[in-house]
Amino acid sequence: MQPQASATASLREALRSSTAAAHAALDQSLAPAGVRWTRERYVAFLQGTLAVVSAAEPAVAAVLPDFASCHEPTRTKRLRDDLVALGVEVLAPPSAAFPRLASAAAAWGVAYVLEGSQLGGRVIAGQVADALHVGDEALHYLRPAGVAAETRSKAFVAALDGFGASANARDQRVAAAWASHTFAAFESAFRDEGLL
Repeated sequence: MQPQASATASLREALRSSTAAAHAALDQSLAPAGVRWTRERYVAFLQGTLAVVSAAEPAVAAVLPDFASCHEPTRTKRLRDDLVALGVEVLAPPSAAFPRLASAAAAWGVAYVLEGSQLGGRVIAGQVADALHVGDEALHYLRPAGVAAETRSKAFVAALDGFGASANARDQRVAAAWASHTFAAFESAFRDEGLL
C-alpha cells in the first residue's frame, strides 16, 4: 500500500510521498551495487526508457503544451539519437500504458516522473561515460546539449507548484495515481528489456 499525503500537503509533496517506495526500488534495480554499465545494459536502459517516453511524452504534451515546448528536441528524439549512435537499428515500440490523459492532474503526475528521470539521468550519464568511454553523441537523453538542468528543473517545479496551488484532494489523488502508474510502466519496460 502506498503512503497517502495529508490533505494539506502540496501536490509535489503528495507526489514525492506516494511514489517514494517505487522510486527507490527502481533506482536500486537500475544501479545494483557492484554492477557496472555495459553497452548491453545501456542499450536496454535506452530501449526501456524509449518505450515509456515515446508514449508518455506526447500524452502529456496533448494536455500540457508548455511541457513539450521546453524540451526541444523531444526526449523521444534524443533517445532515438542515442540508440542510433550506438548502432541500434530496431527501436522499442511505444508502451501501451499511456492512453489519452483525461486531466491536467493526470498529465502533471506523468510529467513529474518524466522530469525526475531526466534529473536522475545525470548520475547515470557519468557512470555510462566512464564505463563505456562514450561521449555526448550517445548521451543526448541523459545529458542534453544546451539544456541547463537546474534552470529547467526550477521552472518545472514552479509550474507544478502553480498547478498544485489550486489542486484539490481529488487532483492530488489522480496525479499521484498517474505518477505511480508511470513508475510501474518504467519498471515493466526495463523488465521487458531484461534490465531488471
